[in-house]
Amino acid sequence: MRPLRESEYLGGAAIVAAHLRGLGARVHLLTALSSDPASRKLVDRLSGTGIHLMSWQRSAPVPTKERYFADTQKLLKVDRGYAQPLDSAIEGQLIGALGDVADDLDAVVFCDYGYGLLSHSLLSRALPVLRPRVGTIAGDVSGPRRTLLDMADFDLLTPTERELRAVSGDFEVSLPGVAMRLMRKLRVANLAVTMGHRGCVLFRPREGSRDGWFGSRLRSEYVPSLSGRVVDTVGAGDAFLAAATLALAFGSGLNRAGYVGAAAAGLELERLGNEPVDTEALLGWLRFRPELRDRANSATA
Repeated sequence: MRPLRESEYLGGAAIVAAHLRGLGARVHLLTALSSDPASRKLVDRLSGTGIHLMSWQRSAPVPTKERYFADTQKLLKVDRGYAQPLDSAIEGQLIGALGDVADDLDAVVFCDYGYGLLSHSLLSRALPVLRPRVGTIAGDVSGPRRTLLDMADFDLLTPTERELRAVSGDFEVSLPGVAMRLMRKLRVANLAVTMGHRGCVLFRPREGSRDGWFGSRLRSEYVPSLSGRVVDTVGAGDAFLAAATLALAFGSGLNRAGYVGAAAAGLELERLGNEPVDTEALLGWLRFRPELRDRANSATA
């Protein structure tokens, strides 16, 4: 095979930060990097974006993923990287940095891609620092990672159905049943279960008061995939997480936040490569949504 073209894109927490920045947020990205060429290239790439990068040293090289396409058909994916947990001193420094900026934050997004930075220890130490001071805390995992079970009292979790069922150990109970069990265990305010080309299902308690949550069945809403054509599935979940979190942080309910997230994911699905979604592109894409035109016409009539 002869490669015709190569392109490089941000990945991991960096692309979530880039989505948030593109949608208008001021962003702090806290992570761990090495001194390898890929880490230096990542720092250079982020330097002109307006994202405030705060990184700590680790010996493991920054993970990379290589994907090979023929036209828009993905043939092969090669992941390079391995997990390396943070030592306790660096973990303490990271939590201290979170505490320093917490009062200026509207939202915090935790992303676990399985390379060791997020752990039970870090989350259990960070959440008491953040929860009283930050209005919206969201989280996501890549793959069936038990870190999801450490995201207690979060305002939004966005696992795939497979990730949710894997950490719950249940592939037979109905999706609402599995969602109810996880949300009750973690006391999560909103759950968006993504299902690839089938869209996503949004779950939230019926009760308004936190003390009365989960006394009855969950409210649920199905949001279909909003993409007219799927060019590349990579990055859709990251776009959903970023857009839905921002919508929640600025006062939207789960249904509207889920729709905005699905719109960002739909726009990402129609692109080749993991490019950040920005406000102008998202608003332009939404302008042609038939369901929004129908609603506008009904309101006019």
